[in-house]
Amino acid sequence: MQYSERYFATEYAEQQFFASLRPRIERIVRRYVRSGDDDVEDLTQECLLRVYNSLEQLRDTDKLDPWLQVLVRNTVFTWATRATPRAGDVFAGSGSRHRVGAVCLV
Repeated sequence: MQYSERYFATEYAEQQFFASLRPRIERIVRRYVRSGDDDVEDLTQECLLRVYNSLEQLRDTDKLDPWLQVLVRNTVFTWATRATPRAGDVFAGSGSRHRVGAVCLV
């Protein structure tokens, strides 16, 4: 049985479902991230991908919102731990050394 056959009657229904999730996910991401629209956009895309890959783990569709909040929170925290520089981390750019900018989480 194909993925779309298990969860959605048509491909259009699947597209509508993910289109409706996008603003919800973006709102949740914005609660955590204050570092810029590019980061919010990247994290929203990452969360949509994780929802797509993990949807079969959702047992009760009535609990979509709490499941989505946990998924987004975990994705943001994973991103933040990878993006947060350690003390003394530097990168070379244009012949000079610059400190890596910090990630701003609320």
